[in-house]
Amino acid sequence: IMPGVIGLAGKLRKIFPKKKIVAFQKGEKLPESFDIVFGTVYAFDILDPRTFDAIGIISLDSLLVAPFPHVSERIYGIVSRLLSYRKPLCVQTFAPDHPLLQAALQQNYLAIVKIYEDFNRKKSSHPSKNK
Repeated sequence: IMPGVIGLAGKLRKIFPKKKIVAFQKGEKLPESFDIVFGTVYAFDILDPRTFDAIGIISLDSLLVAPFPHVSERIYGIVSRLLSYRKPLCVQTFAPDHPLLQAALQQNYLAIVKIYEDFNRKKSSHPSKNK
């Protein structure tokens, strides 16, 4: 378990000791040079991850517990998009074994659909298809 941005930065510096690591959050200015940038999804909307050596995701845990019907697709979309850049990906989370996160990291869209369907069935008090 890593304590937020400071913990993630420390962990990344151990993994990539020769790289300049930058934590980027909304409203901050990006330094002129860097090797690794990590931040919220917002950072990847304004930066070009194809130019990076590695990618990190922080603050994904809030989505893992969000009671919204499309959260599984949102998580899958975020992770899938970042994996598509074919860069090392570091995900900061308190729930590394969460089914949504595991399915997204494994690019298992069928599992995401099942999680979404189960959520909607539970929300509407419909029994699972398996019962």
